[in-house]
Amino acid sequence: MASHLLLWVLRHAKAEPERPGSQGSDHDRVLTPRGLTQAGELRDLMAARLASGLPVPELILCSSATRTRQTAEKLADALPHAKLRVEPGLYGASPADVVAQLHLCDAGVTGLMVVGHNPTVHTLVWNLTGDERLTAGYATATLATIGFLGVSWGELRDGSGSLEDLWTPSRSSA
Repeated sequence: MASHLLLWVLRHAKAEPERPGSQGSDHDRVLTPRGLTQAGELRDLMAARLASGLPVPELILCSSATRTRQTAEKLADALPHAKLRVEPGLYGASPADVVAQLHLCDAGVTGLMVVGHNPTVHTLVWNLTGDERLTAGYATATLATIGFLGVSWGELRDGSGSLEDLWTPSRSSA
């Protein structure tokens, strides 16, 4: 029987803007109130999937930036069996760097989420799927679900997946 892998690719929720000349760094930017609302919507989405018996991530790989960690931690609240792993290499990563991380994933994991940054996540989803729905961009808190049939994590290549779902936050939080 062919394996079916699911990859969720999430852009972090809305964060405060980078302030030129401020003491803080881009890495340390935190979620805004709107971002916290978006992260809550994502948590509710994953909780509903879990309650319905639908597949959910077993592993969450997250950039080390504060805003991605805040987003991922909110999601992890709804996924008690998912392991959250902060990967410093995902901060500033290229799409190829992310794929290289995915290639290292354990074969026993069939559901994986990556929480990262634009433009990397948008380009990653585009490269893996080529789906036309991505031409509209990739707003904060956008979550793509990509399915892969008959391949392992180490075999992921451009065009090897199909976009199964594309979720964006409600207008009130977007």
